[in-house]
Amino acid sequence: MSWLRRLFSKSRQLVGTDLSGNQYFEITAGTDKRIKRIVETGGRECDYVPGSIPVEWEAWLRGKRVEPPTVEELIEREQRAQLLAKRVIALEEKEAQMLQKPEEELPTSSRARYVGHASAPMYDKADSEDQASTGKDFQPASWKPK
Repeated sequence: MSWLRRLFSKSRQLVGTDLSGNQYFEITAGTDKRIKRIVETGGRECDYVPGSIPVEWEAWLRGKRVEPPTVEELIEREQRAQLLAKRVIALEEKEAQMLQKPEEELPTSSRARYVGHASAPMYDKADSEDQASTGKDFQPASWKPK
């Protein structure tokens, strides 16, 4: 009878946890069914914030990854995110300093002077000597190269 119970019962196996305390499980229901992957968050379900599950675990849950991520991978990704945040702050500070400088201190390439709009062609407007008339008595003037 125990083999029958095992055949129809669901076995839930803990696969791993992330740095936030979420637990990830694989559930096998019978022998011929597909493995189901779930997550149990550390807090209550109503406190769930979208994006709180790490990208590596999200890929494992959706079946894009065969092996679950390791703690080392998660720590490495966190360190990369912190480094990126530091670089963003440094770049924003540098940009703020550039905006506070007077125009004379800026390089010449940043002080470009614009004449008109780039997509608007600028032609010298030369009035033609022969004014074209419209109507029935219109005769085109001869062409004169310059």
